[in-house]
Formats: sequence, structure tokens, C-alpha cells
Amino acid sequence: MRHWISLTAMLFLVLPVAAGGDGLAGNWKVTIFEDGQYLNFWLVTLDAKDGKLTGEAQVMSKIPETTVTGVKVDGDLLKMAFKLANGVQFNFEGKLPRVGGKKFYGSITRGSNSTPA
Repeated sequence: MRHWISLTAMLFLVLPVAAGGDGLAGNWKVTIFEDGQYLNFWLVTLDAKDGKLTGEAQVMSKIPETTVTGVKVDGDLLKMAFKLANGVQFNFEGKLPRVGGKKFYGSITRGSNSTPA
């Protein structure tokens, strides 16, 4: 009986992360932690078509219009770039949530500066 309980517990501990991009399709809010506060920058809509992920960004604060490029899943990481109309680019990298997860954590990088997101 103990072996069965141990095996069941191990199966739950190694549940797979969201497979490909299908589990990521939908709306995601990008929140950046900076200067001791959480700032909402974008509402990102991810779409999975023909095995590829695409994204659109809707700005949520006083920042320039933004496009999302280079959306891809690399192992258990989601990577994408946010290109602002003024030429500034932010790169996001975050660990995928488990299947059905509603949050995932990562970082936004601009140049050599990185911020939790």
C-alpha cells in the first residue's frame, strides 16, 4: 500500500507542463515588479494556429503601442519580444505553468537590465 501511495504522489509531482502552445492560447496579463510595486504593462492574447504561437499586445498603461514578436516555446520556457512603437524592445522569458495553470513567472529584459514579471 505504501508503494502505491508513493507512486501516486510521484505522478502528481511530475505532471507535464502545458503542452506546446495549445495550453497557452488565451489572454495573459503581463505584470512587472519594479521599484517595489507591481505594474500592469500589457494584456497579451496568444493564439495557437498550425502549431505556431502568435501574440498581440494591448497596452494597459501609458506606454507606446506594442507588437509581440518571436513567440515560441523552448522546452519548458515561453519566449517572446515586445517591440514598442518608439523602437524600444523588451524580451520576456518565463517558465510554463503546469497544465491548467493560471500564472507563470519569468523576467523581462531590456539591454542588460532584467526585471521579474
